[in-house]
Amino acid sequence: MASRILILDFGSQFTQLIARRVREAGVYSEIHPPTRTAEWIRAWNPTGIILSGGPNSVYDEGAPTVPRQVLDYAPTLGVCYGMNLIVHLLGGEIAPADRREYGRAELIIDDSDTLFDGFAKGERTPVWMSHGDQVKVVPPGFEVLAHSANSHKGKGWEEFTDAVLRKVNEKPDRVVFVLWGAYAQKKAKLVDTRRHVVIKGVHPSPLSAKSGFFGSKPFSAIDAALREAGKAPIDWRLEPA
Repeated sequence: MASRILILDFGSQFTQLIARRVREAGVYSEIHPPTRTAEWIRAWNPTGIILSGGPNSVYDEGAPTVPRQVLDYAPTLGVCYGMNLIVHLLGGEIAPADRREYGRAELIIDDSDTLFDGFAKGERTPVWMSHGDQVKVVPPGFEVLAHSANSHKGKGWEEFTDAVLRKVNEKPDRVVFVLWGAYAQKKAKLVDTRRHVVIKGVHPSPLSAKSGFFGSKPFSAIDAALREAGKAPIDWRLEPA
């Protein structure tokens, strides 16, 4: 089957350029609105999907979206708003940045993956930005491959968390490290598991707590580790009984 790329347009001024670049690569593409149903998209049978940028924020009331299952139909590339929407739909967190990025900026490569084949780790390359949001928490299973200086990652956050983990790791008493989300779990290598306990889980939220999240396996494991260390378990209730 020949490749065919479905581009869902969220209002980007560059959507036509995206389609042109795809076609210049010898691949068929069509632009459609994000209001297309999941059934329509599945029937169109894309070999790849591109979610364009747009002027909205994913956390705005009435912001355009797509059905979650669409992300399972084909490999999906999100550009600007499209990337934020993928993060939002899969359980990550999008939040306003301290300041907007507009115009020329520098992208810093964190990991030389196939997406950045030919770039060295730590290499900087000029890019053009027009957005005010940033990814604060990546969804489970995702990895950060690059960032700009305006992101929280570019402000020493990683160095700070590494320093804190190393400091706490030096404590002689047993410590229970609870690592929520894919980003935090990558830090498990900094913990001496011969002395301490590492418990991993998906990133919690007050909404998931209301649906019984705090009764799930990671929290039971935390309490078990605390009891084994001779400490009292934690009362995970959000409100007094």
